[in-house]
Amino acid sequence: MEWAILAPVAILVIFGIIQTAFWYTARTEAQGAAAAGVRTGSIQGAPAESAASAARDYLGQVSDGGNTVRAERSGTTITVTVTREVNRVLPIPGVPTHVEQSATAEIERWTQP
Repeated sequence: MEWAILAPVAILVIFGIIQTAFWYTARTEAQGAAAAGVRTGSIQGAPAESAASAARDYLGQVSDGGNTVRAERSGTTITVTVTREVNRVLPIPGVPTHVEQSATAEIERWTQP
């Protein structure tokens, strides 16, 4: 009788831990891709597409798809935003299916000392 009560709770806790690990992994991959893109895009004269391409290359090495990369370059900064799909253990309502991470850096430029 006790097993019938505790088993569903134990299974739910185990799946919750696994889902949290999937979410954390997707978040870390998105952060790494955004940082890689910003490093490439912050070089003076580099187009925004090179930042997005670097982020996609990073994601190609660590993930299996479900990614969106957006790079925006202003006069002094570059921002790369990566949206990463989270693998799901079970289709539980309310569990986030995507994570979004962004990185911003100043564009390198020559200045007078």
